[in-house]
Amino acid sequence: MAGKVILLNGPSSSGKSSLAAALRSLILKERNELYGTVSIDDLMKISTDETIYEDDVYDITEDMAREITEQLETADGVIVDHVITSERIYTAFLEAVGSCSLFTVHVSCSAEELLRREQARGNRHEGSALASLEYLYPKDGYDLTVDTTDMNTQQCASLVLKAAFPAMPDDLRIEKVDRDTPLAEKLLQFVENCSWEDVRDHAAQMIRNWEFTDWETMFAAVTGGEIAGMASVLKTDYYPLPDIFPWVSCIFVDERYRGRRISGELISYANRYLRDLGFRKSYIPSEFTGLYEKYGYRYVRDIVNYGGGTDHLFEKDLSDIPERHTEIIGKNYYGTYTRTRNAARGIVIDGDLILISYENATGQWMIPGGGLDNGENWSDCCVREVSEETGYLIEPSHCVLELCEYYEDCRYVTRYFIGTVTGQTDRKPTERETEAGMEPRWFSISDALAEFSTHERYDGIDEMRRGLYEREHTALTELFGKRKEKQG
Repeated sequence: MAGKVILLNGPSSSGKSSLAAALRSLILKERNELYGTVSIDDLMKISTDETIYEDDVYDITEDMAREITEQLETADGVIVDHVITSERIYTAFLEAVGSCSLFTVHVSCSAEELLRREQARGNRHEGSALASLEYLYPKDGYDLTVDTTDMNTQQCASLVLKAAFPAMPDDLRIEKVDRDTPLAEKLLQFVENCSWEDVRDHAAQMIRNWEFTDWETMFAAVTGGEIAGMASVLKTDYYPLPDIFPWVSCIFVDERYRGRRISGELISYANRYLRDLGFRKSYIPSEFTGLYEKYGYRYVRDIVNYGGGTDHLFEKDLSDIPERHTEIIGKNYYGTYTRTRNAARGIVIDGDLILISYENATGQWMIPGGGLDNGENWSDCCVREVSEETGYLIEPSHCVLELCEYYEDCRYVTRYFIGTVTGQTDRKPTERETEAGMEPRWFSISDALAEFSTHERYDGIDEMRRGLYEREHTALTELFGKRKEKQG
């Protein structure tokens, strides 16, 4: 069983169910991850005319474990709404979540407010709230405490999101591991002491004897002078499929660093390495679904490993991997981010002309594109957004640039694809785009650079436009250079 479990433990009527629902929506919105929910109320079918005893709660532990396991087969994680009132219930719960990454939240509330809510609800046995407050276990030692007495549900959900998914380490770097180097020795020690029993011995042997040939290698995620995770690229994996390669394999992040998107960085680095070698696709095997799809992989088919077990085969188109990367750090950036927004845009060129989405009502220019839908890959998003905004059907050849903007606690990722027009279709503008009078226009690249170079003019006046123009100017300058920009 793999995945993250967030435990919301607190007395009856403290607002855990509402918090679980709000947190689930927030995780999907901000992280594009699907979390399931498991509630003690649902498992016990609590009614107003019965008293719930400690034995009753303990007896449903197996049912809760089964529900968590089933949900983790299709979800990225599970939020558990619980009322734990004894050490044995808590111990049984820890055994139920097994090897999952666990984040514990104490949902507290004043006795007066609990009593008021219990009476207002009218669907709980009188006295349940205060009794569960008195016997709640454990009393301390949680990863986070939120007090619902005065804070609303959305405020509490935001606190849990930020604490449960800490930002990526600022000094994180991914390094290719070479034979007979200090990093190779350090990685061997990391593997020999890691908790991944199924792979540990085999991976250690590969590194110790350096069984990699040609382009095969290992990668290490390094932060604070120590290794936090690893990945490899291989010609073969634990499957009799010699015609399928390259494999991205041995993906592992130490428990202390999980939840910080490090595995995604390792996978991205490995895929850029493979793309630069000329590979057009990469493959990942997994017993889970819903895990690698968020990194751009799609399910191909089930495969049988050498041990006779069945796994899922996932494939990624490496044309989505950007050729280069640049960043914009906003003045109001907090220094770390907890949210990410992803978008794809199409740079469609005809001679010295570039396709622009132009707003008649505002005079604003924009490179056509928009946000990724849930489960959508980057290039498909680019095709869809360009056609909806401009009516042009395009074939994206490759991703030329990834531009990351950082404002407040959010990272905005935009990938720019070079596209060729293949036909036309009906436009499908949004209501806002219709109101703005958006239409497709062709401008010279030099005119576009000149228009977008005016971004500082909107500083403090129209921050949305300033940021948009700075983003587009940075992208076009990165791709075409200032030599094409008109002066004056």
